[in-house]
Amino acid sequence: MTVDFFFKELKESTVNTVLDRVNFPLFMDPSRFSFVCMKVDENGCSWRSGAVVEQKLLKQWFLKMTHYSKSLLDGLAELPHWPHGVKSMQANWIGDCSGCAFHFTLQVRISLF
Repeated sequence: MTVDFFFKELKESTVNTVLDRVNFPLFMDPSRFSFVCMKVDENGCSWRSGAVVEQKLLKQWFLKMTHYSKSLLDGLAELPHWPHGVKSMQANWIGDCSGCAFHFTLQVRISLF
């Protein structure tokens, strides 16, 4: 996501439908003053330095990919120079948000006495 896109969405007041700003737990490596993206071992230590990580709640912006998934998936076809494997990984990451439907029969027996 570019900064220009973010500010365009913010100006047009569509930021509430396109982006979510929520408190999200992040793992900070205090010895390196960096975040380790949940790459923590079973002892709660950073994979980078071995220091015990600190969990911090920070405000984060999340792009709602479901609003763009169809156009992003369709756009992959317009990239003939991209290797098939890369396009496949991107398609799997974006995901198809078409949902699902199912039907079932429910049998209910009611006994009052």
